[in-house]
Formats: sequence, structure tokens, C-alpha cells
Amino acid sequence: MTATSASQGADAGPIEGIVLILPSFLAIMGAIVLVPVLPQIAKDYAGTPHLPFLIQTILTVPSLMVVLFSPVAGILGDRLGRKRLLVGAMLIYAVMGLCPMVLGSIYAVLASRVLLGIVEAAVLTLATTLLGDAFSGNARNRWFGYQIGGGALIAIPMLSASGHLGQFGWRLSFLIYSLPLLMVFLVLFIARERTAAATPDWNDDDAAVTTGFPWRHMTIVGAISLFASICFFALQLQQGLALNEVGAVSPERIGNLTALASIGAPVGTILFRFIAHRTSAFLLSCGFCGAAAGLLGVAWATTPAGTVAAIFVGLIGSNIILPTMLSWTASGLHQGNRARGIGIWQGLFAVGQFVSAIAFGWSMSVLGSAKMAFALIGAGVGLAAAITIALGAIRWADRERAMP
Repeated sequence: MTATSASQGADAGPIEGIVLILPSFLAIMGAIVLVPVLPQIAKDYAGTPHLPFLIQTILTVPSLMVVLFSPVAGILGDRLGRKRLLVGAMLIYAVMGLCPMVLGSIYAVLASRVLLGIVEAAVLTLATTLLGDAFSGNARNRWFGYQIGGGALIAIPMLSASGHLGQFGWRLSFLIYSLPLLMVFLVLFIARERTAAATPDWNDDDAAVTTGFPWRHMTIVGAISLFASICFFALQLQQGLALNEVGAVSPERIGNLTALASIGAPVGTILFRFIAHRTSAFLLSCGFCGAAAGLLGVAWATTPAGTVAAIFVGLIGSNIILPTMLSWTASGLHQGNRARGIGIWQGLFAVGQFVSAIAFGWSMSVLGSAKMAFALIGAGVGLAAAITIALGAIRWADRERAMP
């Protein structure tokens, strides 16, 4: 690469990197805020027809909107630019997030969550794309890891804050949605919109990049990412139900315990940084083994402490899987289709949240408890771990035979 192109392709600095990962935390906020106060919401609207379905829909409908609108946001980001769309989406996100504080009808609350999900799709896609524009190679992989691990880390104070605010009424928990208003100013004044010429040259780092859209690549990584997200959101969003079954009943205690368990997510991200140079098969094997151990551990635990420990282990595994999948996805995309590809990935990841809630609810109704639902999902993840290990062993054996 020439000196000129190297200058044009220089990575962004750490301050801009931090600013660009902040908006992605809003996805965690969109679901986590409700976890400690779901029982209160259900109690407040007791007697409403189809209440269990409405409660689960309020929790998960933003992810459905992300499914539907992330690819659209990606296309618009490639055509119209990322930054100005991101700023507008964050402002609308804050307004929609705060609306349930003053809305009386559960159907009005549901409508506000639908609109929240639409702009969440734009925020996630455009912020991740700007991060991909700003960095390349190993630096890009590290920042994607920070993005995922940081989101899990920010979930810890959010869970605790939501639980404490919920002691004064579940509506106050939505006050947390005012935080995006602060992020808007940081993005507006620090983040930079990059042209193709000023974007780090991914083709030097990613041999798989081609000029056309890589549908085969996206199909493979998308399918694995969908499965991984189902596992991740089962651990992340259904912790309260598992803790409730082993004796933790108050929103404040559930919030504090889930915040403690969520420390496993940034631990997984830190571990990923040290093993990120290994093959995808190795990373996925480690991640699936950890996630399976956590899910099955929740099923077997009989105390809040045991449940927290199991969730901690499971989140370590999940947060090895997720940056692996995002980095793998990005390795097959170039500047001209990056927003579109990341939009598709974000949409599939959000499908996992929606499917996870439905599958978990169905499993609970059939099997009779949250613990048994965790056992069923854990068995599936354990099977995925065994398949990944076997495929990795086959590839290693083939390489050994091919060596002179």
C-alpha cells in the first residue's frame, strides 16, 4: 500500500472509537430496562385480555422491528450517509423510550415500543457501520469486541438502576431512556463520516472481500449468528424468571443479582481479546461449551447464588461467540456494501431475541418451569458445541495430512 493510501486509510483514535460504540449500547437498554419490572407491569395491567402475550410482546417487539428495518437502514446508510441518519435516529429513540412514563394504556405502551424498535434498527446498523468504517484489521476486531463486551458491561448498572427505580413504580425505570440525549452530542461533534477513499483499506486485510454482495458468506455466518443470539438472549433476558423460581422475588434483588451475573459478559470479551487470533472453529467451540455449561447450570441450580454463577459462565461463552461472529461477518464486506451487510447481520441477531422469547415461553408452558426451558436450550447448545468441535478436528486432521 502506498504512503498516500496508508494515510487515507489510517484508523480512528480511541476517543472516536468509544463514541461510536456508545450508541450500540441502546440495544441492551431496549430490553434490559424491563427485566426487573416485568412482574410489576403484569400486576398493574392484571385483567387485560391476553396479558402474558402482551407483556412478552412489549419486551421483544423492538427486536422484531430491528429484524424488519435493519436491512433498510443499511441500504439508506450506504446511499445517504451514516452520521446524520444516526443522530436523528438517536433523538427519536430517546423520545420513544421515555413515552411509557406518561402513557396509560398498555396498547399505547406497546405502540411506543414498536416505534422505538424501528429507530433502534437504524441506530445499531449505522453505529456499527461507522465503527467498521473507522477501523481495519485487528483494530477493527478489537473494537467489535469492545462494542459487544461494553454493551454487556453497561447492562450491569442499567439492571441495577432499573431495579432500584422500579421500587418507586415501574414507569420510573423508563427514565433511563434519557441517556441517548447525551450520546447525541458526542456523536455529533466527535464522530466523522468517511468516504470510500478515507476508509481503512479492508481489501488488504480481508481476502474474501469481492466487489459483489457476498450472499454465500452472509448465509453461513447469519445462520450461526441467529442460533447464537437465541442462546445469548435466553441467558440475558430470562434470568429474572430463573431467579424467581429459586427464591429471589423482589425487583430490587432480581436487578442486583442479574447485574452481578452480567459481569460474565465483559469477562468473556476480555478472554476473547487474548484468543482472537485462533481459528473461528476454536473460538466457537469455546463459546458454545461455555454457553451450554451456563444454560444447563441454571437448570440444575437450586439457589440464587448457584443460578448467578451459572449465568456468569454462560455469558462468558456467549460473549466469545458474538464478537467472533461479527468479525467473521465483517471480513467478507467492503466499504460499498458494509452498511447493508451489517444491517442484515443486525436483523438476524434481533430475530434471535424475538425467537428466543417465543421459544422460551413455549418451552415453559410445555415443560412447566423456566429451569426446564433452560435445560432444553442448553442441550441444543451442547449439541452445537459437539458439532463445532468435530468439524474443527476434521479440518485440523485435513491440514495435517496435507503437510509434507
